[in-house]
Amino acid sequence: RKQKKIELQQGEWEKIKGGLTEGWSASEIDGVYVVNHVDNNFAKKLVDQVLAIYAWLDTNFPEVGKFEYARPPIVRICADLEEENTFRSGSGSYWEGGIHLVTHKGTKDWWDTEWDYLGSRALAIWFQERDPKLWGALPSWIQIGLNQVVGGARMQSGKLVFKMGDMEEWFRGYYPSVNDDSMSVRTLLTLTDDDFSSVSKQDNGKIWWQAVAMTRFFVESRSKKTRQLLTDYMGNVHQVLGEL
Repeated sequence: RKQKKIELQQGEWEKIKGGLTEGWSASEIDGVYVVNHVDNNFAKKLVDQVLAIYAWLDTNFPEVGKFEYARPPIVRICADLEEENTFRSGSGSYWEGGIHLVTHKGTKDWWDTEWDYLGSRALAIWFQERDPKLWGALPSWIQIGLNQVVGGARMQSGKLVFKMGDMEEWFRGYYPSVNDDSMSVRTLLTLTDDDFSSVSKQDNGKIWWQAVAMTRFFVESRSKKTRQLLTDYMGNVHQVLGEL
């Protein structure tokens, strides 16, 4: 299966290289295929980020598709947001699925959403490559939490650091008393998808905030035993899904 997946990706890569227009380059950076319309230094920074996230996922969720190979994404880096929007509108929705990661080099606005997207997209591709059924069946609290926490991850001095993203920082300031009136962990773990999707039940985002905060607590804990709880939880979800 690994060899077949690699062959399919290489075939797609050759088609992409054959259709490049002026100003674009195609190269393999540390095993990641990159179609690039910006400088090489930015492309290397982006690849390092993706590979670091993959390494963290491999280490912390070994039971997720343990016998499957997760191909790194084919990355397309547009010059700016306008170019990315043009590409997306003209290429259908193929980039949203599969192993494509489409982004751009932009200036930081009031929310640095592009790097958050990079992390959450790498997370989704890894899970879809390893165990797509598990990714689709994850309880809402952990899917929301991982998307935000991994989305906020940044490389610093060669190490992956899980910083709060701009949206999370905003929620922390908007709900200064959330820790005083938050629900119990047991309650949060048993909430359904409807509880998270229903506007009437969200209490203006407090459910979202608590899911992210609990995930961050597990990920950033100095205690190896506490961090292991998240690993064990994911392994148990995998086991239950298999039984179902």
